[in-house]
Parts: sequence; structure tokens; C-alpha cells
Amino acid sequence: MNVNYQFSLGKSATSVPLSLPFRLSDHPEFTFNSPVGICADKYKRIWIADTGNNRVVVADAQLQKVLTVFGGPGTGPGQFNMPFRFAHHPHENWLYVSDLANKRIQVLAYDKDLNIQVLNTFGSEGLATDKQLQGPNGLAFVKNKLCVADEFYVNSEGGGRIAIFSDAGEFLDDIQTITGATDPGLLWPQGISTDENGYLYIANTGFYNIVRCDIKGNGIPFKATGTPEIEGLELSRDVSVIRQTLYVPGGSANHVNRYTKDGEPLPPLGECFAPIQVIADPTHPHQVLVSEPILAQVNRYVDSALPTLPVVSFGNPRDNQNELYFVSCSLTETIAQKIDIANKPSLPSQFSGMNWFNPVDWLNISHNFWSQTWDKYVEFTSSIWQLPSTTTKEVWMLDGGNHQIKKTPLNSASRNLNNDTLLPMLPGMLGIDALHPSVAIPGQIDPGSAIFMVTNYLTGYVSVLQYNPFIDDYMHMAYFGGLGNLPWQLNKPQGIAIHDATGDIYIADSGNNRISHWRISKSGIIGFVKTFGETGKDNGQFLTPSDVTIDKQHRLYVTDQMNNRVQVFNTDGEYLFQFGKQGYGTDSSNFLLPTSIHSTDKGLIINDLVNRAIKVFSHDGEFLTSFSGLGALPGSGELWMPYLLHASEDQIFIPDCATNQVHVYSLI
Repeated sequence: MNVNYQFSLGKSATSVPLSLPFRLSDHPEFTFNSPVGICADKYKRIWIADTGNNRVVVADAQLQKVLTVFGGPGTGPGQFNMPFRFAHHPHENWLYVSDLANKRIQVLAYDKDLNIQVLNTFGSEGLATDKQLQGPNGLAFVKNKLCVADEFYVNSEGGGRIAIFSDAGEFLDDIQTITGATDPGLLWPQGISTDENGYLYIANTGFYNIVRCDIKGNGIPFKATGTPEIEGLELSRDVSVIRQTLYVPGGSANHVNRYTKDGEPLPPLGECFAPIQVIADPTHPHQVLVSEPILAQVNRYVDSALPTLPVVSFGNPRDNQNELYFVSCSLTETIAQKIDIANKPSLPSQFSGMNWFNPVDWLNISHNFWSQTWDKYVEFTSSIWQLPSTTTKEVWMLDGGNHQIKKTPLNSASRNLNNDTLLPMLPGMLGIDALHPSVAIPGQIDPGSAIFMVTNYLTGYVSVLQYNPFIDDYMHMAYFGGLGNLPWQLNKPQGIAIHDATGDIYIADSGNNRISHWRISKSGIIGFVKTFGETGKDNGQFLTPSDVTIDKQHRLYVTDQMNNRVQVFNTDGEYLFQFGKQGYGTDSSNFLLPTSIHSTDKGLIINDLVNRAIKVFSHDGEFLTSFSGLGALPGSGELWMPYLLHASEDQIFIPDCATNQVHVYSLI
């Protein structure tokens, strides 16, 4: 059995207008795709690592125009596979770019007229194995030495290091441990910055802290903490030293945390949305520039303690034809044929006075009316539409950034995404599953079609959607849940699984570290049953359960993400067994943040996030096969931020919310 890449849904890159430079607002078709790194050159122009599009974009200092675009996907000089961060040479007109998935650094020389050439590439070839880069991310110069946050380097202590090179690309040394009274350890370091003393500040992402040391790895304690670390961060994607202040994007939700160089907290900068990098604005002394990849923008903020919106946003909305914008989940369904309006029969007398083409009339009917006329309604509807004899399976994708569900025929050669599918959804939709009622539910306009249930990470609600054949689309039907930690409430819900035979609904209630169990009755009433699980590492306990699935033996599988394992329960929530352990590995039962799981007849399909692997296990937890690869090269099936997967028959659907595509694989 093998997992093989087939194709992808969603546009991978936008073309560049023929005329350069151009005003961004004049070309809505030109969009960024998860831009991460930003840097100012000596002429105050802004360089942007357009990571998902595998190119570098240079903008004017005012963030109004695109001056030039350099690079494209590939492995040769001047080509990229996930360009991530920049560092400017202290003296020369050279920019160093971390080419993450190509595991190298590229050095670009530029001049006043923006003529760009590749001076050097280093880090992946001609070096001993222990000197090669495994995941180059953040970059910073200290005394003409380039320090590289090598995120995925693996050593006996765990993972991650700071690799040190000369400006010509010669490997000099590395930092794998922080020496001193305490060693905070390094795990997945992503960002790095430096100050006038030559101290390094490391965004130690795996341990949610900021670490300070010198270039020899000696810990430099913060006065406020007494240790060389600032702890208690929600995320630590990066750290920047700007005007004697530390900026930590994502240190608290939707903010840039700020600290003095002594480690004393200052009021945060906000409101941002999943910020990644902060740099000083080269033309405005009291403003900063922030990259916000999920928004596909680089934004300028006033550097203020008061919550503020960006004064300038640079990046067009990703709402063009065939574009996705933070796609988090998908599923496949075959929907009943659209009603033949021209040959519609007359309505039964029970429905006289209704405008049966107006969906609002259907929503306003009382439950009592349905209970009295349901048989007549089913008889009527069965006479005007039915499941087609030749079915067309469609892929339905949660396009979270555009607050829509988009669809496309699975077997269409063009695979164009429909941009007009569904009434707008609330921001925050994340997971989706389908219920296939064996008995028509009162209030269901199209008996026989699937009912969708969509979790909302931000609001804690689950939306119930039904297909409306009059508009050939899904529409709201009901909702349940709500934000909180009471038994019937949800906090940051992610994956959802529905048992067709029983109507049981299981939700990964991630923020509450438990599974929430609901049930829909044949009369369409959705009721809370119970929760099971609590915070911890023991059997039956969870640290961020992210997804759930049910097999044909009625066993429930949960990706216990931060515990790096899969736990198995019966449908009453009683613990059965577990499998998996923490560790790197693409062809084993090692896991690093397993994010999603789906049961098929052939086995369990698991998205192992940090290992960037799609792994297949037996239903008893035995590893069978896998597909892996970190990157964003078009047509490769490589993964950057894969989220909640879905499997149907012999196909696997993996949404990548950073490259904004849904990758399709075969399981044969």
C-alpha cells in the first residue's frame, strides 16, 4: 500500500503584471500567499518573502507599489522552496534569504536600480552532515557572522540549534545548548535577533519562550526573570530588538508582546492577526511593519500601547477565481440534482400561501407544522427531485479567510473553484463533517442530501447546514454549543466526527482538553450527551485534542496533539489503548504534533504536522506506510501547514492552510 500525490485544488501562485513597477491596488489579481519575512534595504525599500508563492517581492517604502518580483519555485540559484526570512549584511548591499525547504541560504546582491543577482548559496552542499542546515529560519548578523535559527536540526538533546557562518558561507560553529546556571534548551527555534552588545535573542518556539545568550551560547539572564529566558508566551514565532525594546509576535493572542531588554513586560501592540515578524519602519520612527501571513498582508502599525488598526495594509484579498484563503478542512459529497424549475408540480394544499422558492419561508415554518405535514412534504419532494443515476462527487472546502465554503467537481479537468457557494459564514470555521440521515429530519428541505456540521474555533459554536435545491447551495439550519468551559460549551473546537447509524456527534474540544459528545435525534433535535477527558498526560487525558474519527468497529480515535499520540476509546468514552510516541520520523509511529485523523476501510490516515508526513496505520495502531515532504513546490504534494484531513474511498484530501491549496493523494 502506498500514498501517492495526484493533484492540488486552488491556485498556487498569481502572475506578475507585465509592467513594473505597479500600484498594488490597481491589480487585484496579484496576491501574496502566506508572506513571512520582511526586511528594509539601504534604500528603505521593503523586501517581502512571499513564501507560499516561492518568490521575493520588493515594495516601495510607502507600501503602495510593487517595484519588482524576483525568483520562483525551484531548486536552482535564484529559485526558492519557501523563502522565509531575511538578514541584511552589516556593510554590503547584500541580503541573505533563508530558503527553508531547500535547506540553504541564498545571498542576493542589489543596487539602487534594483538589479538583483545571486552571489552565493550555502548550507546544504559541500558540508559534513552535522554542518548542513536542516530547517533554516530566522537570520541575524553578529560581528559579520551570520547566525541561523536551524529549526529542524536534530541532536541528542531534542531538536534545533543556532548555526553560525561567515558572511561568505563558511560554517564556523553552532549553539546546541545554552550554558550557565540553567539551560532552557532549544526546540524549533524560528526567529532570532541581536542587540548592540552582540547578544542573541532567540524565539524558541517549541518551548514557548525567548532565550538570550552570547554567540558562544553562554546564557545572559534577564534582570526581571533571573534566568536567560522569558517564559509564559502563547507563541514565540519571532523576536526583534527595536529601539531598545523586544517585540514578540504572537506572545499573546493577536498581539505583539513587548518587553524591555531587562525582560520587564510592556503593554502589547495590537490588534494584529497571527503576526509573524516585526521590523522597524525605515521611514516612520514611531511605526513598525508586521507580516501577517494568514491575512496575506504586510501591515504598518503605529507603535503605541493602545489597540490600533493598521494605518497601511499591503496585500490584496485572496478572493480571486480559484484562490483559497486559509483553507482548513474539506470533505467530498454527492448532492441531489437541482430541481427542474420549469416542470415543477403544484404544491400540496398544506403549503398554500408559501413562496416555495424563498428559503426564508422554509426556515420560518414551525416545528409543529412540520410534524403534522411531514409525510405529505416527503411525498411531494420525492416527486420532484432524486439522487442522479450518474453521480458527480464534489469537494467542499472550508475557505476560512473568505468566510465561505467553496466546491469543485472532483473529476473536473479544470477543477475551477466556485466562488459563490454558500451564504457567508462567521470567521473562525475550522472543521467539518457530514451526517447522512436514514430518516428525513423535520425542517430538512432536501431529504436524502447530507447535512454539514461546521465547528467554529473562535465562537465555540457548531453550525448545522442543509442543502437547499432551490438555490443549489447549502444554507444555515441550526447551531449548538457556545464559547466556554461548562459541560455543554466548547473552547477552540477543531475536528468533528459524526456517526451516521446513531446520530452521535464527537467534537475535539481542544481548548477544554476533552471530547464533547452530542447526539441528533430522528426528529432533528441536537442534544448534549456528555464530555470525557481532562487535562493531563495519563490514559484518557489530553493536551490539545485536535481531531476525532470513528471506525466500523465503533471505536473512537483522537489525535492527542501535544502528547504526540493517538488515543482510542469506545463510543461511550471509555479508554481502550493508545499508540505513537514523541519523535522525528516520517516512516514510523513517531509523532510531532499529530493534527488530524480519518478512518477508512484500509486503515487510519494521520497528518503528522511537524514531520510533514501523511501516515497510514492499521486500526490497531501498526504503522503501514507514509508520504512526506516539507515544502511548497507546485505539483509536488509537499506540505507546509497541513490541517484537518478527509479520506474518501481511495483518495486522501489534505488542506494546507499556508499554501492555500487542498492536496489530493491516492491510497493504493
